[in-house]
Amino acid sequence: MIAGMHPGWTAPTGPGRVAVAVGFGAPADVDAVYERLTTAGHPGSLPPFDAPWGQRYATVLDPGGTSVDLFAPLP
Repeated sequence: MIAGMHPGWTAPTGPGRVAVAVGFGAPADVDAVYERLTTAGHPGSLPPFDAPWGQRYATVLDPGGTSVDLFAPLP
């Protein structure tokens, strides 16, 4: 599923694989935090979109390159 959303994605290898996700109460919060983080210079690897599983969803990268997913339930 991730490869379908992130062009060029390859599965990480080795020890220490982590997944980070941050939930918000409203879809607008995902957009606002994504904008704030990318404006501050953090790479956005997946801009906010309405996912088919019922969430507003986006991904940014932390300074170490770890994906941080932002999500909120759609109304």
